[in-house]
Amino acid sequence: FAGVNFSVFGQTIGDYRSRQNGSWTNINTWQQFDGTTWVNSTPPANTVGNISITIRNAVTLNNNLVLNLNGTIIKMEGGTITGGNNNTRLNFNANSVCEMISSSAVPRPSGITTWNATSILRLINIGSTAISYTNITNQDFGIVEYNRPSQTDYQVFNFGGVATEFRFINSGGLAGWQNSQTIAGNVVFSGGWFDSSNYDKNLTFTINGDFTIQGGIYYCAFNNLSNISNLSTIRTRTIVNGNFVMTGGDFRYRATAQITTQPISGEGTIDVLGNVTISGGTFNNGFYNGETGFYINGAASKNVTITSSLPSDFSQRFYIKNDNTSINEIYNGTTAQLAVGALTPTRAGYLAWSNSGTIIKNFTVNNAAGVTLQTNRTINENLFLTNGTLTNSTN
Repeated sequence: FAGVNFSVFGQTIGDYRSRQNGSWTNINTWQQFDGTTWVNSTPPANTVGNISITIRNAVTLNNNLVLNLNGTIIKMEGGTITGGNNNTRLNFNANSVCEMISSSAVPRPSGITTWNATSILRLINIGSTAISYTNITNQDFGIVEYNRPSQTDYQVFNFGGVATEFRFINSGGLAGWQNSQTIAGNVVFSGGWFDSSNYDKNLTFTINGDFTIQGGIYYCAFNNLSNISNLSTIRTRTIVNGNFVMTGGDFRYRATAQITTQPISGEGTIDVLGNVTISGGTFNNGFYNGETGFYINGAASKNVTITSSLPSDFSQRFYIKNDNTSINEIYNGTTAQLAVGALTPTRAGYLAWSNSGTIIKNFTVNNAAGVTLQTNRTINENLFLTNGTLTNSTN
């Protein structure tokens, strides 16, 4: 099926596609699907509804054109949408979608492109190679989805902004940020491999909403290439200003295998301002250096709820910022669990769990298999033994 045109599937009456290079308003630019075949057509209206428009050629927006897409799906199959003047506007209104299928240039006129909070940019390019996307660092999107299961080359990108949600759905190989990135909304990972460090850069990935990991592999830092000479200075941070929720997948502070003979000494950290909920997934972490760890930030009261049985080396590296005022710990697993926090942080302004003073308010054990402390704990309000036992094994 390699020679079949992608657009022949899933068409409905009234859908458009470009048939040659030309302006948006040129009658020779377009064809329309009549239910059976594609026929030459007048141009789409300037206000478009729930249809799809497939761009296979260089389509130029006219000067002063204001194009409103309302629930429209733009399919970029090798073509481009550019041109116009400073008054030209391309508006991806509510529920509109732009699918990057075999194009690398996201639509961008000379004037202004707007993306509604519910509009979606889908990076779903076919093929295995990395895509050099253009017009994504100079635009603010509503929702961005990355879903390229055939991708095998290392893929990097950055966005001008993402207001509502970044969804990393799947990748066949490693993908990640080219430079530091801030997402204004939520981030959801459900598959693929993602590296927030771009191997060998000091990067910060800031999430102003919630961070949810449902599947895939997430590296706070990867950087284990043989050509890196300054790994000791590499520090990559994931900063979550909302809640952290993990229901599946694989969370890794660092790369789990040393693929060269060079020592790996960079750091990967995650800082969370809101609640922490870990109810599933795995935690494969082979290298712990310097400040590598899980940091609980912020003065607001928060819950740390853990259903999973965290490995000792991972759970020991939970730290508390000294401006915290109220943390409630809840352990509600079904297999034996270790309470978090055992080591003393090297980062200034943070406390070991054993030196948390008045911060830990309530501690709940709801696990028939029991919970074991790895370090001293001061509980300032209530110890709830709902189910199971709390063991103070060595402290």
